[in-house]
Amino acid sequence: MKSWITKGIKISCANKRKMYLESRNSTNADFKNHYKTYCQVLSKVIKTAKNLYYNNCIAQADNKQKVTWNVINTLTNAKTTNTKDPPNLNGNSFTSIANVFNTYFTSMADTLLTNKFPKLDTIKTNDSMRYLEQNIKCCPSQIKLYNTTTHEINKIINSQKNKISHGYDEISDKILKASAPFIISPLTYIYLIKYY
Repeated sequence: MKSWITKGIKISCANKRKMYLESRNSTNADFKNHYKTYCQVLSKVIKTAKNLYYNNCIAQADNKQKVTWNVINTLTNAKTTNTKDPPNLNGNSFTSIANVFNTYFTSMADTLLTNKFPKLDTIKTNDSMRYLEQNIKCCPSQIKLYNTTTHEINKIINSQKNKISHGYDEISDKILKASAPFIISPLTYIYLIKYY
């Protein structure tokens, strides 16, 4: 992959380094001003070169969204940090905070049951699940799906917003709505075959 660093920029950076070393030991005010101006111009040139390079990368890419995010991550130095020792938050490590959350959520069911059903005070903690199984009705084990029609599928498609964003299938709501007259019947058929 080509870089935004051109041969001219490399030469200019080398010249800047030489000028820096000379200006550090120099008492000449004109030379120091020249060095500052040189640095400002070089910074503008580098910024322009980066802009042209990244714009060109995005313009030539097949998957513009992916390349755009790669450019953003590159420019913001986004890196995944894997640290062996988790950092402390106000003196508490992530492990101790996780243990507090774990203790809270594992005891929450018993606490809620005790508060909602006072007679549960006499029931042991291990018996809470048995109590729930005996006293709370379960959901049905099957879901009944009914036949659908092309009219219903069309109504669902038209209820979507006219967005151009899409998922992994790369089909936006706008495209779905535009192609609805051609795909309603096959969609209805697929739904019927898949679920019955």
